[in-house]
Amino acid sequence: MIRPLRSTSGVAPRALAAALAALPLAALCAASSNAAHAQQIPASERDYAIPAGPLSSALTRFAAEAGVPLSADGTMLDGLRTPGLRGRHDVARGFALLLERSGLEAIRDANGTWVLRPAPHQAPQTLSEVLVSAPHDSQGVHVIGRDTLDALGRGNGDITSVLRVLPNVQFDNNQLHGGRQGEIAPADVSIHGSKYYNNLYLMDGMSFNNDINPANRASDGTSGTNNNTSPPSASQGFAIDTSLLCNITVRDSNVPAEFGRFSGGVIAADTCAPTRTFGGQVSVERSRSAWTKQHLTPRQ
Repeated sequence: MIRPLRSTSGVAPRALAAALAALPLAALCAASSNAAHAQQIPASERDYAIPAGPLSSALTRFAAEAGVPLSADGTMLDGLRTPGLRGRHDVARGFALLLERSGLEAIRDANGTWVLRPAPHQAPQTLSEVLVSAPHDSQGVHVIGRDTLDALGRGNGDITSVLRVLPNVQFDNNQLHGGRQGEIAPADVSIHGSKYYNNLYLMDGMSFNNDINPANRASDGTSGTNNNTSPPSASQGFAIDTSLLCNITVRDSNVPAEFGRFSGGVIAADTCAPTRTFGGQVSVERSRSAWTKQHLTPRQ
């Protein structure tokens, strides 16, 4: 015969069972309340002054000052450096700044330990189009474009005739002689007072200086020779028609090191780029002494 169980403490069995069943639920509620309270507490911030240097040393010092455990594979930190950390930061922000551009990240596991791991690969971002405009060359560079060449007119059609608009270019005084106004040979020019044969003439990057006795002159009757064995010379190897050019660049100061073999200035001519359209141009120039009329006073 089974007898019913009686409590010797005066507590009814049903009340005791209900109390025991309520204990886990109360503990769970208390733990949840504590976790929610912990989440509401902001992460502590403090000031750091960690200098730049090896990343491993910086992370060790940061974890010690922040009072947090850190777990990492030392091989991942070999050869890595950090710019350091200064200012007031919380733990997560501090790790992020120290690990910036290292390819690593720090995460906090369930036990509260901060663990280093490779950062997830991020797809490259495509920036929007950026328009970059460069100013003109530095002081000492003058560029005469095709529009300016057309506005100045052809003149003799040579390069040096166009350079009259530049203040640092001085022309040969013989060009002002009344008996040479029909001369179609390129005029000699001096840049910043240098000799006319000390300039560097370029066409599409190739020099066309006249290096064979460029100082020989006879047309003015005062210097040089003018005979079959020693004809007069010029500073330019050949005359270039400006109708073939799109730019003329004159460098009279601050000349880059890429230019050499001169002590005056640089006169660089750039021919126009070819086009797909067919075209051409024909021009003829002529000079005659009969076209020049001298007006002299009776005394002359």
